[in-house]
Amino acid sequence: MRSAQKAKAWIYSRSVTWPIVPTLHALDIMSSNQYYLFEMGVVEILLLSQEDVIACSPSVNEAREIMEDVFKSHAEGRVVVPTKLIMNPPPEFKGRFVAMPAYIETDIGSIGGIKWLSSYSENMAKLNLPNIVAFIAINDPKTGFPLAIMDGTYITGLRTAAAVAGGARYLASRNVGKIAIIGNSVQGKTILTAIAEVYPNARVAAYDTVEAVTDAFVSEMEPSIDSEIEKVGSSYEAVKGSDIVITATRAKEPFFSGEWLEPGMLVISIGSMPELMPDVFEHADKIVADDWEGCKHLGSLKPFAESNLNSEVYAEIGEIVAGRKPGREFLEEKIVYVPMGMGSEDVAVAHHVYRNALNRGRGEKFTLCRTG
Repeated sequence: MRSAQKAKAWIYSRSVTWPIVPTLHALDIMSSNQYYLFEMGVVEILLLSQEDVIACSPSVNEAREIMEDVFKSHAEGRVVVPTKLIMNPPPEFKGRFVAMPAYIETDIGSIGGIKWLSSYSENMAKLNLPNIVAFIAINDPKTGFPLAIMDGTYITGLRTAAAVAGGARYLASRNVGKIAIIGNSVQGKTILTAIAEVYPNARVAAYDTVEAVTDAFVSEMEPSIDSEIEKVGSSYEAVKGSDIVITATRAKEPFFSGEWLEPGMLVISIGSMPELMPDVFEHADKIVADDWEGCKHLGSLKPFAESNLNSEVYAEIGEIVAGRKPGREFLEEKIVYVPMGMGSEDVAVAHHVYRNALNRGRGEKFTLCRTG
């Protein structure tokens, strides 16, 4: 039987030895529930590498609970999230930069921060470098005091998977027998780890346009979940008969047809890629976004926002989690959910990582400036 620790092992992907927690000059400001690295006359921040972040991150189930709290915070007005700022360098670089600032109040206190992400589509193919790299900076919102700078690439993958699993709990049918995952690279693996915690007995159909990627997906992931993973030969073959379809691709053109939507199906399109054909919106009974304003300008819902249809989504996922609108109401409803990602998700997870790092003695102190 697969355990939570077994699922967690793939995410952490390496052995971690917890060090003895050293004595830190730490000041607990109870009014804002933050911990500071503090020395008289010195502004210090904590630097956390990807290894530190992995060691201090929540489990996939904990991350899902954090995401559900983030969703609820949005509906209850406990979040400030400006629209993503996208900066495009000259086109020959084949990339872009994205700034995702946020302020959020959660059960462990308030926090402000920003994720700065670069996405360069040809890095891996040409330079054997990751296509996406990110870091996150967090600050105490009451003083503006900088707290930490940390790797954001791992957090991005974890919170994306957790947002998928969290949304599925409210939008999928009760009896999920088959899950399709289209796009089998790193993000697809993380998503499977998270969704298998919610639906441990569901069969999985896997497809990627690069067959070797699916082969690696099956061999790497099948030992970590209870269910079998079936490698299929097309997107449609993966979709057919599925209760949940998750698309995590780098598609340049839409490929998911509205005619593929079956009664009771939940389709989750995670990214900023144009994965859904326009007729999907005509066939869907409900369309749910994480942040409707952000989804209007990029990704799968941009064509819907620009269409002649009644271009308003049924709800943001936070309204459903907060109980202000129902999620799935009928067994046969066809629902589309687009969790494109919000800075509040990154900042909330980073807050947990930071507190765990202090408690476990991870990271390096960095003197930003001296005030005296």
